[in-house]
Amino acid sequence: MKKGFLYTIIGAVSWGFSGSMGQHLFETYHVNAPWLVSVRMIFAGIILCIVSMMTMPHATRNLLKSKKDMAVEIVFALAGLAFVQLAYLTTIRLSNAATATVLQNLNPVMIMIFVCLTHRKLPTLVEFICIILAIAGTFIVATHGSLTSLSISPKALFFGLLTAFACCVYTILPVQLMKKFGSMPVIGIGMLVGGIIMTLFVQSWKLYVPLDFAGWLGVILMVVVGTAFAFTFFLTGVKEIGPVYGSIIGSLEPLTAAILGLVWLHTPLSWIDGVGFVMIMITVFLLSAPKRTHINS
Repeated sequence: MKKGFLYTIIGAVSWGFSGSMGQHLFETYHVNAPWLVSVRMIFAGIILCIVSMMTMPHATRNLLKSKKDMAVEIVFALAGLAFVQLAYLTTIRLSNAATATVLQNLNPVMIMIFVCLTHRKLPTLVEFICIILAIAGTFIVATHGSLTSLSISPKALFFGLLTAFACCVYTILPVQLMKKFGSMPVIGIGMLVGGIIMTLFVQSWKLYVPLDFAGWLGVILMVVVGTAFAFTFFLTGVKEIGPVYGSIIGSLEPLTAAILGLVWLHTPLSWIDGVGFVMIMITVFLLSAPKRTHINS
């Protein structure tokens, strides 16, 4: 359990670092978001596939041999992995890492609403409270309480909500594949396939990227620490401590992004931003509690 908690914490903090590093690359080098997604995915995919072949060789080969499962894997790679990272990094470019990460954490509420609608069930009292908190928290982050103006751009809000929606797709799509083959082969192959397709679509080799040594080092850290390490440590930890504790510890991601934003990137965050962040994060804790029948359905 102690090892599981430690691994999960390392994974969540690594994801928070990834968001802040993305913000640094956008602000300092004006990096193209689709280029960064393609590079991040293809190299993280190579690393994760190597780990997968070393730790789960039979499951990895079986997934690659199954045409039906690989078709689902390709959809997951594009509609899940590539979509969520592109929307997330675009939100960071338009706002900052802390705001993007908090808006991303609206996805449990979106999933809850989706499940309630598909099962034709009304939300429980706790779930209803979560909906209200999520809406109110998003309103505060977006407007600072003003009914006449936005504190972030409409595009940033749109892509932030799109990131949360993409997280729902990313969460729901691979469930059956992971049950059948395990999480590491599914994510590793998905990253690699998505990265290759994104690279061909964006034609990354034609894009001019004004990076110096420090900039390339930032990209490497984002790939290794913010993607490969984050997924590996987090998923390994969750296997030990379970998804409930895992999702709670995952709340360290926006906290890490906010702290790094203040200390390293000097991102201005007001007290009212903190109120909105806390309201959204409370929903994560409430929805992580056991026996939430609608979410577990």
